[in-house]
Amino acid sequence: MKKNVDIPAIHDNDLIDVLKELGLYSELVDENINCLNCEEVIQMNNLGGLISINKEVKIICNNPECLASEIIKSTP
Repeated sequence: MKKNVDIPAIHDNDLIDVLKELGLYSELVDENINCLNCEEVIQMNNLGGLISINKEVKIICNNPECLASEIIKSTP
């Protein structure tokens, strides 16, 4: 049975502003953020997604396995 999942999105033009609002942009530029799943250093070219866990924003890389892992975890 197929199930629809709502996925909020951020347009590329707004991503830097959103990261700045969340206080994550300078950490990202300084390469001080790692993927929640695989621990790879996150940069703008490999940022896959932002996830809220216990009211804290976490970042995952664009590796398909990491993206799929978080989608599976968040599906009720």
